[in-house]
Amino acid sequence: MGRIQGNLDHFLAHVLLPVLLFEPDIAALRSGPVPVAVGVGADSGDGVPALSARVPAERLGVEPLLFPGDHQGLALDVAACADIIHAAVA
Repeated sequence: MGRIQGNLDHFLAHVLLPVLLFEPDIAALRSGPVPVAVGVGADSGDGVPALSARVPAERLGVEPLLFPGDHQGLALDVAACADIIHAAVA
């Protein structure tokens, strides 16, 4: 915990803040030649990681792909997530 606390100011200022301030260009995403898919962890709740997926998905008019777990699901259940992605693009 001490290491995390020691890096917290850097994390908040240089990692989290840019993520929170980022706004995707929805018009550019809509007009691109490739359909856009958005994924969200099924267990993510309504926190920042889930909202950062659900809001752009809603603005794009697409249903988000539901991955197992929370916002780290892609790293924790790679095979299941690969199956979901494959089914979405096949």
